[in-house]
Amino acid sequence: MSIETAVKNLGGRPRKFSSVSGLESKARKYFNECLVKEEPITITGLAINLGTTRETLMDYESGKYDDVSCGIFAEGIDSSTQKKFSDAIKKIKQVCQHYAEVQMYEKNNPAGAIFALKNYNWSDKQEIDMTTKGEKLGYIALPPLEEEE
Repeated sequence: MSIETAVKNLGGRPRKFSSVSGLESKARKYFNECLVKEEPITITGLAINLGTTRETLMDYESGKYDDVSCGIFAEGIDSSTQKKFSDAIKKIKQVCQHYAEVQMYEKNNPAGAIFALKNYNWSDKQEIDMTTKGEKLGYIALPPLEEEE
């Protein structure tokens, strides 16, 4: 059975992207357009340009569509050498993340870049334990209060 026949017979909604190389090509086009227009490179902008949503991109990043593109239907093909949608999306998102990082150093107000980096699970929270050295605090029994007469 060919890959095309197997994919055709899966049923359900067809995949948003037919190939990893097509997805990468569309992403490169978006990045180049942003540079020419001097517009920021963002995940949401990428999704709009690809005619999809951030959530769909995250589905592809999760590996949900990798088996369809390069695994169980690729008879006689070593799946480890095939490009995967999840890997492509991770690399594409890295370009957006790099753009946000660069903006943090180039602009006087990095609030937008910081917000974007937090969306990539970066954190500006710092936890410092200065008293217990990582151990749980025990409870201290206090003497009963004396009542005034």
